[in-house]
Amino acid sequence: MLFVSIGLGAVTIIGASALIGQTAFALSAAIGGFLLLNWPKQRFTFGATAQLVIITVLTALLAQALFLPRPAASPCCCYCRYCLLTVSSKNHLYQIL
Repeated sequence: MLFVSIGLGAVTIIGASALIGQTAFALSAAIGGFLLLNWPKQRFTFGATAQLVIITVLTALLAQALFLPRPAASPCCCYCRYCLLTVSSKNHLYQIL
């Protein structure tokens, strides 16, 4: 589950939403911290309840990444320094010159 949450965080940071990615990375940090506490000798059990909670959170994050609409793009496709210097919002400066 640790690698699934890290993978979901990486995919959503790159593609869908940074908020969902940060939540997935926070979940992976919590799972990693739990694993570090249990590393040399098992102190706490990782029962069915904890697995159910983690799977539910991962399913909810995946559903949000898949089904929520992406934010609208800016009028000129990006906020690069060339777009800020253009006369028209649809042409880059290097296209005008």
